[in-house]
Amino acid sequence: MIILYSILAKKFDHAISRIRWDGSPAYPYFKASDFGVNEKPFFFYSGPWKLQGSRYAFGPGPYKAILVVFHGIGSGRNAYVKPICLFAKEGYLVYAFDYTGCMQSEGPYIYGLGQVGKDQKAFFDWLDQDPEAQGLDRFVLGHSWGGYAALLASNPVYKVKKIISIAGFNRVSDEYKAIIPQLKSKLLLFLTRFYLWVRLGKWGDKKASDVVRKSACSILYIQGDKDNVVPLSVGTESLKKELPYQKNITFKIVPGRGHQCFLSIESEDYVNYCFDHKLNSPEGDQKLRMNLEKAGEENKELVQTMFDFLAH
Repeated sequence: MIILYSILAKKFDHAISRIRWDGSPAYPYFKASDFGVNEKPFFFYSGPWKLQGSRYAFGPGPYKAILVVFHGIGSGRNAYVKPICLFAKEGYLVYAFDYTGCMQSEGPYIYGLGQVGKDQKAFFDWLDQDPEAQGLDRFVLGHSWGGYAALLASNPVYKVKKIISIAGFNRVSDEYKAIIPQLKSKLLLFLTRFYLWVRLGKWGDKKASDVVRKSACSILYIQGDKDNVVPLSVGTESLKKELPYQKNITFKIVPGRGHQCFLSIESEDYVNYCFDHKLNSPEGDQKLRMNLEKAGEENKELVQTMFDFLAH
């Protein structure tokens, strides 16, 4: 068993935990200035690492509330600039930061998906002291890895009133099991959970449902029924199973949509086309270039649903 664990740990370190996620130069990103939104940098420390973030605002305020946006896997807050700006233009003071080992933040690697819990605690500790955040209600939005972070933000100590989680998984090990079929073995799943505890202690494999169960904040959980990155089994279905009597969480399934259900159908199909044709790989078509406007069109109906949820 020790040998098996050593092999498993080495594979996870190589594939996930001991790498940085800094995006790819093959993917273009919007800037806040493209939408007339002001960006003001801030930083705080999570352990020894300096994490970089920005406040995004449209005009001088007053603002409806703070909206904290947690990013997904692969890059950092830069991948979510357009939705950030949509909410800034709706009157929110938006905060977003790059996790340890991502984009502009320090750290030799990400340590694991559970690291976001540690980074989140450090952020909210900093936010409690931020003069610009005083007196404003706190809302949270996150997608994928950030959707998991959004669910963890329901911890009452963070004083968050409303949360939108888009395709957030309930537990790190269950997400690994969903995308790595071999982990359906009880022994390998046990070793995976032990590995996650070794890497990050209590944060390594924290169940979001355990946090939500003790929370009273309003939560909107959104997921496409064709999501093959965070399958329904580790998102919607897992949360419903774990939280059968939870009254403060509402589930919304987006029919026929995948992991990027906040994009229009055309944009999601186009982004998937770029992924499938290995835009960020030397093996891909070297003539292929991503059209950012084509890739960034939002799902207007879903965005309005999110606006309405936060406003009422």
